[in-house]
Amino acid sequence: MLVMLVPASLADNDRIESLAGIKGLMVKIEPMSSAMQPYLTDAQIRTDVELRIRKAGIPVVPRLENSSQAYLYVAVTAMPEADE
Repeated sequence: MLVMLVPASLADNDRIESLAGIKGLMVKIEPMSSAMQPYLTDAQIRTDVELRIRKAGIPVVPRLENSSQAYLYVAVTAMPEADE
């Protein structure tokens, strides 16, 4: 599994040319654990991610139209704070 974290400032300032030509992007959200649901929901993550994609000028498609459709897979992992 490949995980890439990009600071918001970097993502906003630099344009990634490899995204050129994408006609639409679907967002897949990995369901979070029930322990996280009181703090952050899948719907909140989806809304934020899709808004950022639209602001970048890339249309968001509601579902895969074919197997070659581009998609962004989002998985959020959280760990409880350690007791001190």
